Amino acid sequence: MVLEGHKALEDVLVTGPGGMLILPAGSGVPELADLNEVQRLQLLTVLETLEQEIDFLLIDTGAGISANVMYFNMAAQDIVVVVTPEPTSITDAYALMKVLCTKYDEKHFKVIMNNVVHAKEAKEAFRRLHLVAERFLNISIDYLGFILHDMSFSQAVRQQRALLDIYPSSVAAPGFRTLAQQLLATPEATYPKGGIQFFWQRLLTR
Repeated sequence: MVLEGHKALEDVLVTGPGGMLILPAGSGVPELADLNEVQRLQLLTVLETLEQEIDFLLIDTGAGISANVMYFNMAAQDIVVVVTPEPTSITDAYALMKVLCTKYDEKHFKVIMNNVVHAKEAKEAFRRLHLVAERFLNISIDYLGFILHDMSFSQAVRQQRALLDIYPSSVAAPGFRTLAQQLLATPEATYPKGGIQFFWQRLLTR
């Protein structure tokens, strides 16, 4: 394991579609879901040792407000919250943003609406979330776009392939392309937002 010093980071990276580098989590390994403070800092430090040029570093923290989720959200330059139209998902998204705002002074969030039937449903769900956040929290929320409900996802999961790789004309595909364009159009930060963003400092000064 990388954190135990048994493997170098390059030894465990997997090359995905389009040359994407993936650092896979250990499925069924509970220790990885409950890293202590030293291990979390060590992981960010290890990421700094990457010699490949990285355009974007995406960290999938999963759901909830655990210590791991909070830590890596604080380390991120941009926090992107993935929300579905269900009331429970909207409530969970609000709870995450509330904790990050009140305890860690995070003020800016981006939102993707996932698994929606149509654009109108996505915008209505985002509107509900935005109204509550605007009323009770002093934060800004940017709407990045939406991903349509698509039965092709289950087929892609079974084949362990990226959706756009095997179903480029699927219902959800345009949403992913739009999101990619949105991220590419995001202005580059001239400095890290502070705290524990060691990796971002190296990216911005290379």
